[in-house]
Amino acid sequence: MKNHYLPYIALLLFVSLFIQSDLKAQFPGSANTYAGPVTLPEDPYKVQVALVLDASGSMKSMLAQAQSELWYMVNEILMAYEGYAPPQVELALMEYGRRRAGKRNDYVRVITPFTADLDWVADQLYSMRTGGRKEYAGAAIQHATRRMGWSANPRDLKFLFIVGNESFAQGRIKYRTAISQAVAQGITVSTIFAGDYQKGIRLKWQKAARLGLGQYFSLGNGPLPRYQPSPYDSRLAELDRLYNQTYIPYGAYGVDCWDRYNRLDNYAYGYGNPYIRTYVKCAPTYVNPRWDLVDAIDCGYVRLSDVDRSQLPRNLRNLTPKELEDRVKELSEQRKSIKREVHAIRTRNTGNSQITGNNSSIGRPPIRQKHFNEIIGKVVSGKVNQAIDNGTIPKPPVEDKQGQIPDPKHVPTLGDREKEEKARQIRMAEEQEEKARQVRIAQEQEEKARQIRIAEEQEEKARQVRIAQEQEEKTRQIRMAEEQEEKARQVRIAQEQEERARQIRMAEEREEKARQERIAQEQEEKARQIRIAEEQEEKVRQERIAQEREERARQERIAQEREERARQERIAQEREERARQTRIAQEREERARQARVAQEREERARQARIAQEREERARQARIAQEREERARQARIAQEREERARQARIAQEREERARQARAAQEREERARQARAAQEREERARQARAAQEREERARQARAAQEREERARQARAAQEREERARQARATQEREERARQARAAQEKARQSKAPAKPTQQRAPSGKRNVPTKRN
Repeated sequence: MKNHYLPYIALLLFVSLFIQSDLKAQFPGSANTYAGPVTLPEDPYKVQVALVLDASGSMKSMLAQAQSELWYMVNEILMAYEGYAPPQVELALMEYGRRRAGKRNDYVRVITPFTADLDWVADQLYSMRTGGRKEYAGAAIQHATRRMGWSANPRDLKFLFIVGNESFAQGRIKYRTAISQAVAQGITVSTIFAGDYQKGIRLKWQKAARLGLGQYFSLGNGPLPRYQPSPYDSRLAELDRLYNQTYIPYGAYGVDCWDRYNRLDNYAYGYGNPYIRTYVKCAPTYVNPRWDLVDAIDCGYVRLSDVDRSQLPRNLRNLTPKELEDRVKELSEQRKSIKREVHAIRTRNTGNSQITGNNSSIGRPPIRQKHFNEIIGKVVSGKVNQAIDNGTIPKPPVEDKQGQIPDPKHVPTLGDREKEEKARQIRMAEEQEEKARQVRIAQEQEEKARQIRIAEEQEEKARQVRIAQEQEEKTRQIRMAEEQEEKARQVRIAQEQEERARQIRMAEEREEKARQERIAQEQEEKARQIRIAEEQEEKVRQERIAQEREERARQERIAQEREERARQERIAQEREERARQTRIAQEREERARQARVAQEREERARQARIAQEREERARQARIAQEREERARQARIAQEREERARQARIAQEREERARQARAAQEREERARQARAAQEREERARQARAAQEREERARQARAAQEREERARQARAAQEREERARQARATQEREERARQARAAQEKARQSKAPAKPTQQRAPSGKRNVPTKRN
């Protein structure tokens, strides 16, 4: 009964996992962690850049350079569109060569697919570590092509940059095949070799770039960029501080995202480029509607009336709806004003190395070697200029209020700002009305899409249930056919045994009645026995052929089941871990069923051997009674027995070989199960180590706070003791001065004493009168 319901249980588990994954893809904020890529509304004008980084142990310096130049790289992409409407920049991150990704995935792991949430990508990049030595570039490109989520719009610019320092022709997947698949999707593949330029050519990196219609670079190993001061630093620092004050974290994970935002600011300062991130934050494409209330209202992502007040900062929870709306509008206006001023400074400061990313401040790199921001900027700028020349840029240049293209050297005056403010208010009203209309249209489309998805899901569930029922019906019919065939075979065996016993009895009667005709009968019996032996041999051979056919059919069924499981694993790679226990249960059931079938076959074979042995013993008893008369028949019987024994030995050998193969398969499955358990245990230990590290970090932070408090108390105590010591010294000094004054007064009142002189011999001097 349990076996009857197992396919339905497996089907329900599969459907539930599929629905959960689909819901998590639609509502990433409902997960148990705030950190996740934010998918903004679709924009038909995108620039997608995928970084495929070699994370083996020898690439530590390269990873540090990528971490230090991330915001330089994004700034270079935005500057390529100077004078034109900025695109939606989407980044994706992948690592290859680390052991943690596993052999099944060719040691390749997608850290984050394409997303416009640049903070999420930066946070993941800063947390990357190196370790491993299996660098399969072809597999990395193929996984990046299939799993990153590239745009289907042919006008969008799509770039893939792969970085490494080993041969490009490693791994089971050919890099030519992987690159041709990427180019077929409109992806430009550029290669970056972390090492000597000529060595990269020898290791096929330049050839791969040519196949990918991209460019080949060698990565400079010089020092990381140092910050170069500019006359705008103080104003940029003030604007960055004011810009950060315009954020209002909201939602269940608003505080966590706000902490991540500040942590990335600190990282930018730590890597020596504090104001490059300021330029990126003030770009039009940098928005955070998932956790910032100002961006959420401006983008039409939420309505102010739907916001939960308990998930706002404490100073805003008690405001009236009107006051809260005025506060959000005020911060939005302040943010836009800051963005305009930062853009003006950025425009005036275009030639500076800290803005453009020129590495003039870090020394000249080796010949034909560049840094990350130079490489990305050069490739993207070349494609953008080519698109501008061809007239394929989907949006026209940005125009000001009078319809003129703004002069990049012009700085708006106060009068221009007032005019711009009035026009901006009119434009804001129009934009809000347009946003409301788009929100209604989007809601209607979303409702229609949801209904279509529900109908498709219901249809898919019904189809899967039908498939499961059909499979179960086929399995039941196969089992019934096998049972009927087994019964028919046993009936045939019994009939044959009965026929042989009847023939033996008839032969004995004929021998008893016609002893004189024994010679002819013996000859006839010899021919008959030879035929019987041949028939028995033929039957044994046919049984062996039937067993082999049955074994091949069983292996084919097992192979089909394995192929089906592999197909399901490829389809549900992301759900593989959740469905692993279901597959293990199915495999256990399959192994139990195969074991039962094998036991039944062995039992039937053992019964057949017992019946044959009984028949053989009866025949030998009859032969023993007529041994003297049938010596020749005994020799023939011995030869027949020898052949049968050899046939049984051959069958036993084949059975042992089959059992050995089955044992090897069981051992292989057990080994795979142990490997899976070890991987799960390592993952659990890694999570436990991360939790221990987090607790240790918190404990250290608490100890540091306690140590600072203790030091502060000790400093206060030392200051108090010093103050008391100074007061004591001042009291002693005043007492000493008082005693000195008293002594002077006493001496001034006392009569003068005659002077005494000490004699050279040491005797006391005698007072003498003055002459």
